Amino acid sequence: MDDEERRELEAQLQVARELLASLDPHLIRQVTDAAKAATEWLRMLNETKASIELERDFLPKLAAEGWLISPSGPIDQPERLSVLFEKKAYKRLIGT
Repeated sequence: MDDEERRELEAQLQVARELLASLDPHLIRQVTDAAKAATEWLRMLNETKASIELERDFLPKLAAEGWLISPSGPIDQPERLSVLFEKKAYKRLIGT
């Protein structure tokens, strides 16, 4: 990096510092909190999507074996049973 590039970068950095100094810290905190909340919502939506896809794929396989899931069961029941199903461990549960 030559001296001219360094001076240009320092000038850009100074502009950025001035811009940040002019912003309200409360606004920055609100934007940061909103970004964290959006990230959490996206994580939850992705988990829900994965759960729905698993249920659409897995529950018909389970029903073909004569098993049904109770709506009053634990919310993670399909996920737990799908692990057993994939390992063929469900056959030990039903005695076959």
